[in-house]
Amino acid sequence: LPLESRAFVSWVNQKYKMLSGTVDRKRPVLLSKTADFIRRAADKVALVVMDGMSFENLFTIQREFADRDFSFSTNASFSFFPTVTAVARQSVFSGKLPSEHAKPFSLDNEERQWIEFWKNEGFAESEVFFHKGIVDALPANTKVAGIVVNIVDDLMHSELQGFLGIQHGLSDWVQNGSLATMLRMFIDNGYTVFMTSDHGNTSAIAKGRFSKPSVLVESASRRAVLYDASFDARELDKFDVIRYSGTYRPEGFVAYMFNADSCYGDSGKEYITHGGMTLEEAVVPFVRIGGRNG
Repeated sequence: LPLESRAFVSWVNQKYKMLSGTVDRKRPVLLSKTADFIRRAADKVALVVMDGMSFENLFTIQREFADRDFSFSTNASFSFFPTVTAVARQSVFSGKLPSEHAKPFSLDNEERQWIEFWKNEGFAESEVFFHKGIVDALPANTKVAGIVVNIVDDLMHSELQGFLGIQHGLSDWVQNGSLATMLRMFIDNGYTVFMTSDHGNTSAIAKGRFSKPSVLVESASRRAVLYDASFDARELDKFDVIRYSGTYRPEGFVAYMFNADSCYGDSGKEYITHGGMTLEEAVVPFVRIGGRNG
């Protein structure tokens, strides 16, 4: 492993388990603390989750917003391992650790989890809104909005030109103005707006395919495999992987993550992907977005 990757893996093994008990007034330290953090920020809040967005992707968005009337106050949060949507995004909306979810590898309940979190905080169900995709209007009495935007993850699925292609695709999408229009709608209607991600992404070279898929099969996530504990370590001898220690992971499953720069897929092909234990995948943006003049 490269020195910086070894250092990060060592830090995760020693310190990551302490994050669930760590409080920071400037940011949610773990993604599971996101809902509680924004609850304390204002009476009307909007959370935009850009699925798969890394800091590199955020910087692309910010560059395209340079001439628009927005301010970005940027911080960071830790995702969960393996760094995949089904594990991490649930925690954003539920306010729970992956080990606390009834269906830890399914997104079927995330709208209900979002609503239940806010109902437990005293909000009426009619005041809580959840939507996948850009919106240009909200129900009149909405006080809390949770929005999922899949553009980065969609680009990872389809992009054939690596990082450069994704950055160009993301720039073109931001230039169409739909994201800016949505953010402006929130701000003009008195919402405090936050943007975050469930995991980042990185570049990796595939070392081959599995003939028998693991429990976790997510086409854009090629840097992690997950097994039922009774079928541990099937087909892993040909890959460069590390067994995850299991912090916050649901019981009954064993996770393996590919070392830096490698993944599974067509042998020798470069993928922009996620699932593993690098800074680019595990540390995601947490941004407060406002008007440039407050």
